[in-house]
Amino acid sequence: MGIWSIAGGKIKANETAYQTAYREMREETGLNAIHFYAVDTVNVFYEVSDDMFHLTPVFLAETDDTYVVLSDEHTEFKWAEYEEAYEDIHWTVWKNNLKLIDETLHNENLFRTLKRIDIQII
Repeated sequence: MGIWSIAGGKIKANETAYQTAYREMREETGLNAIHFYAVDTVNVFYEVSDDMFHLTPVFLAETDDTYVVLSDEHTEFKWAEYEEAYEDIHWTVWKNNLKLIDETLHNENLFRTLKRIDIQII
């Protein structure tokens, strides 16, 4: 499709939303998280192909890895500062998520709204 995107995918049977997010991050980038959070937002979008509305929670991972191993789903990656990432991301809902995450990371009161997920249970 030729657009920049964020790791994500569909929930498998007997999998939680946060397990899905973590699995997709690992599968698509090879990165490990040192901290993993649920962000206080849910995306809603309509998919024409299945005539359904979809709800997708948003998660934030902190990593100290720098070596990315891409899956076959992607052709390239780049590390980017917020402004560049915001300009590069195609979908408005992802731009909104990125903006919310940036604001949350720079505001202690908002940061406290993140729900930390114990990586040991993933």
